[in-house]
Amino acid sequence: MKRPEQHVTDSEADGTFQGVFAEWSVNGSQRDYGWDYVVEVFRNGESTGFLFNGQLKGSRHTEYSADGTFISQELEIDSADYLARQLRQPTFLVPRRRRGQEVVLERHPA
Repeated sequence: MKRPEQHVTDSEADGTFQGVFAEWSVNGSQRDYGWDYVVEVFRNGESTGFLFNGQLKGSRHTEYSADGTFISQELEIDSADYLARQLRQPTFLVPRRRRGQEVVLERHPA
């Protein structure tokens, strides 16, 4: 059996996400409810009590706007509604392109 290319892309994107947020606590979802991770922010090794959801979008072909100032990422309407209106916790869409190992959202020191 051949492993689908999207599975490889997803695994690589997961590893990249885990690495970017390695100093914080990253807990993956075992079920897909529109978010892949809950991330707890730490500062100087201490919990800040701040949590956010991360929805990882691994792709080989992330599209940028014509002027390169933003990313265009497909998201189903039901998923967008759930993330924007139903969840009571901040949620970030995290696009990651496979080629070039680019992470679009990077963690900034808290």
